[in-house]
Amino acid sequence: MSVAHYEHMVLELSHYAPALVADQEERCQRFLDGLRPEIRHSVATIDWNIFGNIVESAMRVELSINEQRSRKDRGQKRSALNLEVEESSSKNQTTRGSSSASGPVGGGSWEGSPQQRT
Repeated sequence: MSVAHYEHMVLELSHYAPALVADQEERCQRFLDGLRPEIRHSVATIDWNIFGNIVESAMRVELSINEQRSRKDRGQKRSALNLEVEESSSKNQTTRGSSSASGPVGGGSWEGSPQQRT
């Protein structure tokens, strides 16, 4: 679940149980407790007492995590493509190399000096 969706749920549920989130600090703590661990660990380093600020911080952390995953995924795809290209190139070189390895280019040898050939 995204942070934005989670925030929406917290705000909606707070209408039904206002005593649970009576002040900003309690609301912040409950919000923090419900975040995904990977986000909570980054956001929890600050003592939050304004709900909007903790939500904004959690959204920034979430965005950063998503960008890192996206870069990692792109890197893995590039690595896989590079590996395929290298394997294909290696196969082509082996095939070409076996047919031209039979002898010298042109199949003959030069005898004599260039002046003798004219």
